[in-house]
Amino acid sequence: MPPAVNPFSQVLERIGFTELLPGEDDDEPAQTVCIPYVTQSNLEALRYWARDHQRRGLEPDMDLFDLDMADQYLLQMQLEAEEKKLLASDTPTPPDKFKDPKKFRMWSKAFETYLTRLIGVCDPEK
Repeated sequence: MPPAVNPFSQVLERIGFTELLPGEDDDEPAQTVCIPYVTQSNLEALRYWARDHQRRGLEPDMDLFDLDMADQYLLQMQLEAEEKKLLASDTPTPPDKFKDPKKFRMWSKAFETYLTRLIGVCDPEK
């Protein structure tokens, strides 16, 4: 494989992705590429790392991403997934419909409590 020209290609080489792709001098037509689980996990970590930098307004420096960084971000992804599962299982129940104006204060407290337990729609993973 020829040396990588841009930093992104260098990162793909570091995590072992470019070894799976057919070379330019291969005479055979491209077949289905089987990506090993570890390489796929490293690609997911690379994507998560880049999106994390984008979300925080940082310029991703491809020289900093290596296999150790991939492991750190894989762990962070797993922790975030577990946290989402816990939050999803703890769905708040809305208060009863507002019917009696005399009980507005009690209803409004229940409604405020309900709203504070809802997860926002601005999910950075989407």
